[in-house]
Parts: sequence; C-alpha cells; structure tokens
Amino acid sequence: MKAVGTVSKNDYETVIVPLIEEAHREGRRIRFLCEFGQDFGSFTPGAGWEDLKVGLASLRLFEGYAIVSDIGWLRESTRLASFLTPCPVRVFGGQQREEALQ
Repeated sequence: MKAVGTVSKNDYETVIVPLIEEAHREGRRIRFLCEFGQDFGSFTPGAGWEDLKVGLASLRLFEGYAIVSDIGWLRESTRLASFLTPCPVRVFGGQQREEALQ
C-alpha cells in the first residue's frame, strides 16, 4: 500500500478492512508493506482509531509488517509501537523499498 494525502477512517474501511477480511476468509496470513512518501500528509483522528481497532482485531493474521518512509516521526513512532505486535515490524528508508519487499 502507499499512503497518499490524508489517510482517513474511510480509507481503512474501503481499502484495508476488505483486504484483511479476504485474507481471514481464505485462511491466509498477511505480509504488509506500507509506503509513506513525500505525498503523504497525515492521519485523521478517525484513521488512528481505525488503525488501532483493525490492528487489535487482526493481529494474529499478520506474518510481517514493513514501513517504508523517510518521515522521522513516523519511523520513530512505528519503532516504539512495534513491541505491541506479535509479528516482526521493520522500518525502511525510502531508498530501501526493494529490500522491504523481500
């Protein structure tokens, strides 16, 4: 996934939740990569709440999680929160996208 502009609650409901529900129905694990580039603006408060709800409800489905970004606050907050997840979480710089895909 690539986050562009302002990420909202609606983005979670129309993009992320259907992907997670499909994986759950099919019995698949999820390897998730999300890229936050220069065209990313922010998260709405509703998006933050959805992220927490979706994450907690589907933690066991995730096999791995990668963030690709050069945005300092996003990189650091991901590192700090990564201890809450049962799967590996790695943070990559923008030039490391190919490595993140691996």
